[in-house]
Amino acid sequence: MENMISQVPGPVPKQKVMVYMNVGNTHHAEIKTMQEPTKSKTAIYCRTASIHPDDFLAIWQQRDIVCAFAFERGYETFKIYSDDGYSGLNLDRPAFAEMEEDMAAGKIDTIIVSCVDRIARDFILRENWISKLKLKGICLIAADGSHEPTMPCMLEIVELMKGKKSTI
Repeated sequence: MENMISQVPGPVPKQKVMVYMNVGNTHHAEIKTMQEPTKSKTAIYCRTASIHPDDFLAIWQQRDIVCAFAFERGYETFKIYSDDGYSGLNLDRPAFAEMEEDMAAGKIDTIIVSCVDRIARDFILRENWISKLKLKGICLIAADGSHEPTMPCMLEIVELMKGKKSTI
């Protein structure tokens, strides 16, 4: 799905805009000042595992949160990748595969997610994938701050489980 933000005229830098977000039954609106756009090629990735009728808005709420986060920080979004109804226990997902193809083609240098578990629920699988991103020079940002560097003790555990000696 193409970037929905670019299909409508957007605010200009330093313009005040209202950012409206809803999470579950909580609604929140704030006045924000638009930042200067970044020059990065940014992708937004969203994933939900459930396709239960009661959860049909979950993927849209996730997109709203991540798009608002990116938009208010001045990121120019390249594309929104969305896997609705796919497990986070593996990386075998159609939109995820498309995103990886675009990364390999140099079309992406920043990925924004709502939280890092949208990439994968399995810690080791996720950390290995994030390590590959770092080697490619691609930045991963999570709107909830969960992209912050992993605690050193967790890195030690990951290295031990992979059978490598840690440098910590």
